[in-house]
Amino acid sequence: MDPNKRNKLIASAIELCAERGIHSASTNHIAKAAGVAAGTLFTYFATKEELIQAVYLECKSELIEAMQAELTPIDSPASGQAQKADPRTEFQNFLRHVWSRALEWGLARPTRHKFLRQFGQLPEAERCSPEVTALLETEMHFFYTAIDRAQASGAMIPVDREYMSLLFGAWFDATLDFLRRLPAADRPAAVQTSFGLLWRTVAVDPGPDSK
Repeated sequence: MDPNKRNKLIASAIELCAERGIHSASTNHIAKAAGVAAGTLFTYFATKEELIQAVYLECKSELIEAMQAELTPIDSPASGQAQKADPRTEFQNFLRHVWSRALEWGLARPTRHKFLRQFGQLPEAERCSPEVTALLETEMHFFYTAIDRAQASGAMIPVDREYMSLLFGAWFDATLDFLRRLPAADRPAAVQTSFGLLWRTVAVDPGPDSK
């Protein structure tokens, strides 16, 4: 099979699903937009559901890759520092990096973000297949490990990992909506403000003795 045709089908599905909605974007329209015959789509994807799963995996994986870009491993001291940062500072730096990178991706890839948002609103039965869930669980290992470490060290409030992911996603969508309404020059300050709000939500207050 031609990987270029597969990539064109995925790209067309992203565009049409974001524009019309996942349920309203037909396989015929997706194939036409990709420049292939309608039947050719099913050579690459057995069903529309399989195509949507592939699209979701690509968009989500790209976002996760952006979150990890140039990330200093959470278990390593920051470059140029003689000593390792304390767990609270270490996790704060980690979360700030992941948050900022995710927002950069969302601003640069509005159509893909829109698709992810629509996918998240599908009924539970239409969301991730077990295979896609397992793949994304592996890709998100760095994030879950950081949360587990932060909670174990007392840097982060003891909240369920899945709930933390849902919170992160909802805050991510709302923040992107707000940032898109701002002039580009005002966005960096707004990103920092949004992180401050997120941090105060999940971090354990160190108390007056730590100041």
